[in-house]
Amino acid sequence: MISIVRARLADANPVALFLCAAAAVIGFGILKDVALLLIGRDRELGLLLDWLTLHALQAYRGPDGICVNGPCSDDSWMPIYRAVEYFRSAADPQVYRTIFFEQHTKFQYPPTSLLPFLALDTVGVDAAKGLRLMQVLSAGTVIGIVAAATLLARETAAQMGLKQYLTNARAAWLLFACVTVGTLFFYPIMFAVRIGQIQILIDLAICIALLCWLRDRKGVAAAFVAFSALIKPQYALLLVWALIRRETQFAVAFALVALPAGILSLGIFGLAEHLDYLSVLSYISRHGEVYWPNQSMNGLLNRLLVDVNPLKWSYTDFAPFHPVVYFGTLVSSIALIVLGLGYRPRWVRSPTDSVAPEAKRTESILDLCTAVMVLTIAAPVAWEHHYGVSWPIMIVACIGLVGLYVRGRHRDAAVLLGGLATSYFLISNYFTPLERFAFPPWNVVHSYIFAGGLLLLAVLVRFRSDLGKSLPRPAAAIAG
Repeated sequence: MISIVRARLADANPVALFLCAAAAVIGFGILKDVALLLIGRDRELGLLLDWLTLHALQAYRGPDGICVNGPCSDDSWMPIYRAVEYFRSAADPQVYRTIFFEQHTKFQYPPTSLLPFLALDTVGVDAAKGLRLMQVLSAGTVIGIVAAATLLARETAAQMGLKQYLTNARAAWLLFACVTVGTLFFYPIMFAVRIGQIQILIDLAICIALLCWLRDRKGVAAAFVAFSALIKPQYALLLVWALIRRETQFAVAFALVALPAGILSLGIFGLAEHLDYLSVLSYISRHGEVYWPNQSMNGLLNRLLVDVNPLKWSYTDFAPFHPVVYFGTLVSSIALIVLGLGYRPRWVRSPTDSVAPEAKRTESILDLCTAVMVLTIAAPVAWEHHYGVSWPIMIVACIGLVGLYVRGRHRDAAVLLGGLATSYFLISNYFTPLERFAFPPWNVVHSYIFAGGLLLLAVLVRFRSDLGKSLPRPAAAIAG
């Protein structure tokens, strides 16, 4: 019986085989949603329905600031437009001192993030029209992620020498179905759309950047990463990553996008505002968030050590300062960043040219994926929707593992696929029943997305280590 199973697995299309495993994991998550729906506790099916019906366009804030027709989808847009309006109207605007420190509005974006919204305001697109535009853009971005992620999966297969396995129509359609359904049920992505989070644009930008990197259009990839860094400054560390890797094309293109934007921002807002933003970052790093969707080491430690209800969101307050939380977060962040920027597998560090170019190309995209994932996890505040960038990374890893499998490393591929599937299940799902565990040490279960991110990081590191052993060496090296 075992020999028959092995024979059938050997004859099966390996890409289709792995996609069937992925479909099973995605399907299991959907079954979980249906089960929770039957007891009135589901959330993800509601997010999908909201997206299909464009619910975000039906809700709006009345004159009193109260949302009408359901929750408003302006989690990012409301603070951004409040900052724009204040900057336009105040005689001596001090955006961060007034909005963040005095009004206690959690406006945490850098001055560069306001530039497009100031431009829209200049041409007559006010806050109300701009909000509607951003909501439509967010909803459409989901379709863009599906398209970009599908192309990313196919390009990964081509880089790993697996393109022939996708010439079969069934395998191609299975790939498209897995990417589409996986995206629509990927909680961090769909939740970002529902609450009106600018993170959804970053998710698409990172997905396109990975695709461009695989196609050896590293300058274009850098432009999309630089766009992300203008919204989330931690992605600027990818410039350091590129310099360490001697990726000159990436570094130059990144600077060509980021430097003009930075100079323009300095000219409009002034040096004082940028220094005030550094004070905002310092304050957040010293305090962090207790609220359980903060899926970081800071969130985990705060929930264990700080006497604040982790189930209650505060629109104004951060966690009280706790030295153990602060230094624990600092040490873990430094360790993760050093890993992301410094780790290179032994076979890559070797001065010989005995490894095939195919292996080096695959290592290169996995290296970039590792850096992106590290910069997400290492932040003091990493909300659940910030993990939307992990979806294209999982796609690269899943298709890449097929290459490991077809080259005879079946056990390694199966173990890593199991880790990847577990990571996907933890990150992509919302487990409503876990909300009841409010008190330590039981509330450690709230950090399941953080655990999934760490597991994905471990899969990437191990995969990169195994890669050099699995891919063929050049003929010259073999002859030598």
